[in-house]
Amino acid sequence: MFFDVFEQLCKEDKTTPTAVLQSLGVSIGNMHRWKQGINPGGPMLKKIADRFNVSTDYLLGIDDIKKRSSSESEERIIKAMQESELFKALAEDFQELSPESQAKAVDFLALLKRAENNKAP
Repeated sequence: MFFDVFEQLCKEDKTTPTAVLQSLGVSIGNMHRWKQGINPGGPMLKKIADRFNVSTDYLLGIDDIKKRSSSESEERIIKAMQESELFKALAEDFQELSPESQAKAVDFLALLKRAENNKAP
């Protein structure tokens, strides 16, 4: 899924995946793993998203909107918080953590998200 989106973005930008990776200083070997269905890690995903000015969710096929405005993103979060007691509890717990622990929690959630995205259908 990721590689298909990446390849399409390259076509739209009138460039090649190889050229994009070279411009980002990334090994071409990554492309072979992506073709096999392995998604890039968070920092790499962010680099690519920034390069094409799209969201990481779009790159991963989670969202079909390339780039949401901040207000749209905020509205989605607020709606989720209003509708989910679990989300409210998690947000409250998160706020009580130190900045260091918050960063670790965000990293852990990113890891879980990647694991979910890499699961076989």
